[in-house]
Amino acid sequence: MAGATGYETNGTLRGNENFGYGYDGAENQAFRTNNTLIQAFTSDNANELVNVTRNNNLLTVGGNVDPGQVSLARRLRAETTMTLAWIADRLKMGSWSYVSNLLNDKTNQTISINSED
Repeated sequence: MAGATGYETNGTLRGNENFGYGYDGAENQAFRTNNTLIQAFTSDNANELVNVTRNNNLLTVGGNVDPGQVSLARRLRAETTMTLAWIADRLKMGSWSYVSNLLNDKTNQTISINSED
């Protein structure tokens, strides 16, 4: 399943029921979204879950790019089949072409979403 959306009886989107899912090459769940909340899951070679991170609803504000969002967008593109439009919408990063430009900008490759605790 790539996503699910809940609607009220009048057709209005339910803000807390707007889910998206992404999977890695071994079909392990790699990402889960619900509106602006994004969780990333990392699995090892044995397909065991080794790390979970979340974005804490960070947004791009006032033209400043959140490097964590760019890093997450880059990972979504590399590890899933999610489109730039889907990524731009879910991460609230503007248009798909803006996200494309950010991902091609080598200066935005500094933050990893994996943490070593």
